[in-house]
Amino acid sequence: MVRDDIYLDTVVNDTLGDYVAAGQLQLSSASPWNCFARKNGQLTSGGTASRVYKAGETVHVEIRKGPDGYTCVFGDNAPVSAGFDFPLTAIDSDHVYVGMFVARSADVTFKNVNLVYQ
Repeated sequence: MVRDDIYLDTVVNDTLGDYVAAGQLQLSSASPWNCFARKNGQLTSGGTASRVYKAGETVHVEIRKGPDGYTCVFGDNAPVSAGFDFPLTAIDSDHVYVGMFVARSADVTFKNVNLVYQ
C-alpha cells in the first residue's frame, strides 16, 4: 500500500487520506476486486480479479509509481493503473508512505521486500 498519510498510536474513526493498494478486496463476492484505491473518501476497484489466492500460496505484489499515477500488480492478475492516476498529496504534500498490511487475523510472511526510490 502507498498512502498520503500515516497515523501512529492513534485511533481514527473516519477513513482519512488517499491510498493505492495492491491486494484483493470483496473476496466473498462473485467479482472479487483486483487491487483498489481510495481517493477523496471514495473506494475504487481496480477491476475483477481473474485469480483469487488461497491459504499457503505465494503471491508477487508490486506497486510502481509512474508519471501518470500508480500501477499495481497482485499475483497473476492483470496489472492495474486505470483509476489510480492521482498524486498522494492531499494531506501530506511532502511524503508518500509505503507499507504492508493484512486484515482479519491473517497470518502472512513477507519475503524479498524491495523498496526502490527514484
